[in-house]
Amino acid sequence: MSLSTEPSKPIVFVDSNAWIGYAYAGDALAHLAYPLVSRLTETATLVMLNLVVYEIVTVISQRVNRHEAVIIGDTLFELIEKKAVIAEPIDAIIEEAAWDLFTSSRTKNVSFTDYAIAAYVLDRGIETVVSFDKDVKRLGRRLGFKVIGA
Repeated sequence: MSLSTEPSKPIVFVDSNAWIGYAYAGDALAHLAYPLVSRLTETATLVMLNLVVYEIVTVISQRVNRHEAVIIGDTLFELIEKKAVIAEPIDAIIEEAAWDLFTSSRTKNVSFTDYAIAAYVLDRGIETVVSFDKDVKRLGRRLGFKVIGA
């Protein structure tokens, strides 16, 4: 399946840690994530999985508070509704590919969501991921997609 996007804009996957740093000024990565994601909102089509949205609001709720998580979640859902950001649900093909990556790995600390991201970008032909996660960076090197931020 391919994503429909403006022909002149590259498609870039944005991971939860980059969105958190972009949306929450108190985040340790805000000084890196905010300018990077801000620039990309103008120059690229930004995509994520619905799993990433859930991860964002969960992390903000745990690290900051529930009120801030609701504000950021509402903002993300509004961006998705306006099609300013594409959030796709994980489908059976991506889930199976992610599970295959997960079960074939000997690394115990890589999340299933990281494998789902890798499976998704490979399936959709997305060349670039924005993430500050070292595990995503290693997956990118191993599987052939570029990770900026880490």
